[in-house]
Formats: sequence, C-alpha cells, structure tokens
Amino acid sequence: MSRGFLLLTTLPIVIGLSAADDHARVRAKDLPAPAPIKELWQPPARISAQDLFHGPWGNADAPDAAATYRFQRSKRRGVNPGMTVVDQLGREWSVKQAPHDSRGAEGPIEVVLSRVLSAVGYHQPPVYYLPGFTMADTFGTRHEPGGRFRLKVPDLKERTTWSWGENPFVGMRPHQGLLVILIMFNSADLKNSNIRSQGVPVFAAEFLHEFAGEGPWAHIDMAGTGFFTWPRHDYLWQRGGTGYGVRLICELADRLAATT
Repeated sequence: MSRGFLLLTTLPIVIGLSAADDHARVRAKDLPAPAPIKELWQPPARISAQDLFHGPWGNADAPDAAATYRFQRSKRRGVNPGMTVVDQLGREWSVKQAPHDSRGAEGPIEVVLSRVLSAVGYHQPPVYYLPGFTMADTFGTRHEPGGRFRLKVPDLKERTTWSWGENPFVGMRPHQGLLVILIMFNSADLKNSNIRSQGVPVFAAEFLHEFAGEGPWAHIDMAGTGFFTWPRHDYLWQRGGTGYGVRLICELADRLAATT
C-alpha cells in the first residue's frame, strides 16, 4: 500500500510572546516551503465508520497473537526496552515493551494516542498492542511480555530531520492542534527536533496561543535555568541553577507596563 503523507510520533528558559495582530511574524525565519495540509491531516470520517480498535490500517495488518516471532535484534535507544522481530509472513515488527522499573510502559499509551490522532484526521503508522507473544531465538522458544508492535512498511521511510519549529506546516491549525493534543495527553516525547535532546518554546507557545484568547501574553519557563547539569556553549558556560534570563524578562515587563 502506497501512502504519500507525513507520519508523526524540561526546557531551558523559554519565552513565548504573542501579539494579537500578527502571529505570522513570530515564525522561524527560514521555514521550508508550505506543503499541502493533506500530507499531515485530512477531514476525518464519522467515528461510527472507523475501526478505533485496530486503527486506520485495520485488522488485516495486525500482528498475529498466536504466531511465533523470530528475534532479530534488541532495541538500543529510549527508556522502554524492546526488540525487532519477524513474523511467519516475513514482516518486520518493532516491539516496545514495558521497562523493568517504575517508569511505566509507553507502548499501550502510544497505541491509544495513535488511535485518537487517527480518529480526528492525522495520518498514523500501523501500530498495535499485544499483551504477550511467543518468540524464538538461539536459546529456544519462549513467552515474552508484549507491548507496542509497529509494522515496518517499505513505503514509509524517514526522509529528513523533523523539527516542530521548522516544518512545512508551521502556523497551520492542524499543526497547532497536533501540538495541543500531544501536550494534553502528556505522553509524547516532545522535542523540537528528532535528533536533539531538548525541547523548545514552541509547545507551550502553541498551547497558549490556542487558548489564551485575545491580547498579548507571555510564557516563561525557568526550569532549565534551575537544573543545568552541563554547560551550554552557545550562551551559558557555568553549570548549576542560575536563573539566567529571568531578570531580563522581568525588567522588560516593567518597562512595557510603564509605557502603557
């Protein structure tokens, strides 16, 4: 099946400012060319007509709970453990299992959130949940704890680095709505870029822009300046909590208030 669309899956000091007259002026300077919104989102079908259990790929692509899966390799990144396995049809699956501590399983939440996003029109990859499965490797055949099963589809390829702040959909309402849904569920790994290890102001700013109403507003996230454990070579060299930037924004607020 060929599908030509985009599939989606503690901050330093953050200042998000909004002027009610023109939101477009706060966008990144060098955004990619706009893309058709249908590559990200399309008007959803009626809920009663959707398969909310199996998702948009349906039961036909679901993993077989009775099959024996052949182990390929272990998952090396992320908080939750997992592995790559192959089923009896030769299909490759990425399995995300629950961690062996109290941090909680991401897999079930990921599948539920994927169903919600699909139900409201966002394109989603084929993800499913199995509570357990049978796996074969060099040590024999055994039962494994289940988790999120994501099917590898040849037509779905990683094209380039994804950035929430610089992409063809910035400023479009479906893009803003996607951020709001992810924040409300508090279950997604929200980073500005899929190759960076930290977030940016866009998430809080988009949320406030959607719900703060008319008039100017400001969001200040000072968590990062209180918990620096490494130096930032772009503007901050010393480690530890500094409150960098807080006095600046407070002074700015005082001066703005004095002129109004």
